[in-house]
Amino acid sequence: MTNIITRTYEVGPKANLRDADLRGAHLEGLDIRHADLIGADLRGAHLEGTNLGYADLTEANISRTTLEGTILAGAILNKADFSHSILEGVDLRYAELHNVKFDHSYLTNTNFKNACGERVVFDFPQLYKVNFQNANLSSSKFILGTIDETSFFNADLQYAYLPTQARSVDFRYADLYHANFIPSLFIDCDFRYADLRKANLTFSDFVNTDFREANFEDTYCWDTTFDKDVDLRDVRNFDRAKLDLLSLQAPNGKVYTVEEVRK
Repeated sequence: MTNIITRTYEVGPKANLRDADLRGAHLEGLDIRHADLIGADLRGAHLEGTNLGYADLTEANISRTTLEGTILAGAILNKADFSHSILEGVDLRYAELHNVKFDHSYLTNTNFKNACGERVVFDFPQLYKVNFQNANLSSSKFILGTIDETSFFNADLQYAYLPTQARSVDFRYADLYHANFIPSLFIDCDFRYADLRKANLTFSDFVNTDFREANFEDTYCWDTTFDKDVDLRDVRNFDRAKLDLLSLQAPNGKVYTVEEVRK
């Protein structure tokens, strides 16, 4: 494939675009795999269908940009900024995402399967049908956003901060050790076999949520509300959870005490 000249930059596979100013550049559909884009400014660039697989975008500015069908599989994105961007159908499998920012971003049908990204920040995000299966997102933050029909199956969310609204989200087998949910609303979610040891569910509400075989050892449930459709009978180590001020709403409106719940 003939390389393309954009402004004064030669763009193509393995291109050297370190610190390049590519604001608003038309890069749609181009093959830029394995390129060096460290520190590049891609704000407003056209990246529809662009192949950036295994490119190094460390500290790149990709904010206020639309990425549709963009391939970032295996890319190095540490400290990159996707704030106020739209990611639709983006492939981020096996990408490195340490300290990446997705503030006020909209992500739909985006694939983070097997990605590795500690301390990723999703401030006020909108996540719809996003796949985080097997991803390492320990110490990441999902703050005051909405998460719908998304999968965290077998994801590493240790020490994650999750004060959010979630609907139809799959947390099966997820590692949520020491995760902080204060305060959150979870509707129709699946936490089967999840590790919730030392997680903080204080001031959170769970509606029609499945916790079968989840591990509640030392889980904080202070003023936590589980609605009448939440079955806690098969939860592991529920007798070791910290249940002070637990509110459990029964179909008849009765609120059970801690002792009654443990029975």
